[in-house]
Amino acid sequence: MNQNNTPAADTPAADTPAADTPAAQAFSITAQQFETLVRSITRSGAAYSKGIGHALLGALYFSIVHKDAAPANTLVGALRKSTKQQAIIALLEENGNLAWTKLGKKPGFAYFDAMQTWMPEDVELLRTVCTGWELYKAVKIEAEYDVVKAIDAIVKAIDTKTKHGKTVIGHEMKGALVAALAQYTSAKYGEMV
Repeated sequence: MNQNNTPAADTPAADTPAADTPAAQAFSITAQQFETLVRSITRSGAAYSKGIGHALLGALYFSIVHKDAAPANTLVGALRKSTKQQAIIALLEENGNLAWTKLGKKPGFAYFDAMQTWMPEDVELLRTVCTGWELYKAVKIEAEYDVVKAIDAIVKAIDTKTKHGKTVIGHEMKGALVAALAQYTSAKYGEMV
């Protein structure tokens, strides 16, 4: 201990096992060994990501050129379930001649002619998409679009912005939108709002 009642720099803290104790001898690692381990993980992670990108391009090739879904199923089967697996499924389905199906005991891809082509310009685009597979997001397709709800949201947004003192360009259209909603409601339900 030094004068301030704190452990000296060369004295291990009470909760840290000394290097010669059984706990420290069971597992010890130097800072250099740790850095080497982390670099190795980083390199293998980069190689893993690049390998998946190449495998994705190969699976797309087989689905488009050979009309074969088996390589895509093999790739998805080799991955553990995660959000990245879902990104891979979406990428293959949206860019290949594949359809993800949950029929039968095990979900998987089936060949589906989505009219994808394997022209040089297509290959370059697919190569770019496959390289960035980790950032791929599935395109969300809405089954329906509610115009009444959308117009109502616009009217509410105009009211909120005006209430908070913001200048709303084209705010005079609010009256026309409200009138259109009232006319629609009257025609559909037989009553005025």
